[in-house]
Amino acid sequence: MNIDFSSSSKGFQVVKINGIPLHSQYNPLLEAQRFVDGIQVPFNPKAVIITGPGLSYTAEFLRKRFPKAILTAIHFLDKFEEYDSVWDKVFFADQENLSERLYNFLGDEVLMSTIFISWKPSESIFSESFSCVWMEMKNAVLKARNVLNTKSHFSKKWFTNTIKSALYIKTSVYYTKAHCPVVICASGPSLMDSIPLLKKSRNGFFLIALSSSLKVLTDNHLIPDFVLSTDGGFWAKKHLFASLCSYPQIPLALPGEAACPGKILENNLILPLKYSDGFENYFYPDLGIESHEAEANGTVSGTAVKLALNLTDGEVFFCGLDLAAAKGYQHSQPNELELFDSSNDWRLSPKENRISPKGFKNQALEIYNSWFRSQDFGGRVFRLSNNYNYSNNLGQIKDVNFNYFEVYLKSVSRQKPSLEIKENKIPLLRRIEIIKSILEKNKNNPVWIEKLFPAEKILLERSLNQEETVQLKEDLNSKIFTFFEEIREKLCRISIEKA
Repeated sequence: MNIDFSSSSKGFQVVKINGIPLHSQYNPLLEAQRFVDGIQVPFNPKAVIITGPGLSYTAEFLRKRFPKAILTAIHFLDKFEEYDSVWDKVFFADQENLSERLYNFLGDEVLMSTIFISWKPSESIFSESFSCVWMEMKNAVLKARNVLNTKSHFSKKWFTNTIKSALYIKTSVYYTKAHCPVVICASGPSLMDSIPLLKKSRNGFFLIALSSSLKVLTDNHLIPDFVLSTDGGFWAKKHLFASLCSYPQIPLALPGEAACPGKILENNLILPLKYSDGFENYFYPDLGIESHEAEANGTVSGTAVKLALNLTDGEVFFCGLDLAAAKGYQHSQPNELELFDSSNDWRLSPKENRISPKGFKNQALEIYNSWFRSQDFGGRVFRLSNNYNYSNNLGQIKDVNFNYFEVYLKSVSRQKPSLEIKENKIPLLRRIEIIKSILEKNKNNPVWIEKLFPAEKILLERSLNQEETVQLKEDLNSKIFTFFEEIREKLCRISIEKA
């Protein structure tokens, strides 16, 4: 590719790619201004992404027109570094997992209020790269939309789950950091062949079970050091209830937003987790609930690996982290959801018809796989199996077998994180009063409103019409009042029942 830098008749630097001008050969600054002035935007953007801006003449005018927006450039070439300081962030078209990088930088709410523009000369010169980049941006927006839909659907449930945990956690545990290896068990089909080998060397590592793998482990008499659940929905309880009622000595790690039966919160050992932006940060300190730092993630496996890396200086091994559709069962058996679903199998709706479609391409698994491939864990995370033939790779996460694992166990410390148990003696009625006080103090907290009503908040921020803005504010305030009144009524009912 021939790249030719020169000066225009007015003294501006210009460039040609294979003889095609990337900017006006007379006045590129005026060209950039007219380009930005011609952008049609029906909302207030939080970010602007421009592809192929070349010498970045547009940045000055984008900054003037959208002073509060995050300005992001995606280059098709790495020859314009001296101009990159005018942007808030720069990406390159050939970067691996570009969609994931865009999502990680901007997040779902900003992406849903982003305008995407193309510098037309670059679009024609780099047509192939242009198509790929815009597909990556589309994927980032689709992920943002899906996450936002999930938040809009579950945010209020996550809030009430947090209040439930704050009310009923009686016995909490806390771990100190250690140096031993950590094994995390997910429930992919590859887990089954690893069970005998994990049992063989069980004393040499710290074992974390993701909730969907718990029944597989306990049925095989492999007891984890704790089980982790992050799901805020009904089905998460199915994985937890039967096994944890039978094994109350297994601590349950969960953030405030996770769904959990009240019986387990009251009677089992709980390892409370807190996300940096979680509602538990408002409730747990005043209720004397000590918690571990954790990172929210679209998949429980992502939260688990960051938690494990904070619990040990050693290496972390995943078993059952297939993250790919499989023929037949998608999870190791027995599985609580499979046991539930199988009760509806019959002659005209057999099991084969139910499980066969699940073997096809799964978008959620692809998103989780993409996240793992985009991460740099410093060479400390591995995928462990009994020589399982995976259909995918996880980027920098190396696949290893038990020969590697056993050699590693012999070479490192086996000092496990120590467990500290704490009893919470604040009575239920006092907890209710503390929670009511926190609710009253924060009912108009903008952080709470944004988390509880994300879609409504985005619509309000995007609005350019004054009449529409007034109506959106009234609707939002009505929803806020109704939501908090319902919570206060529930707390009052519990107070009456327990009085």
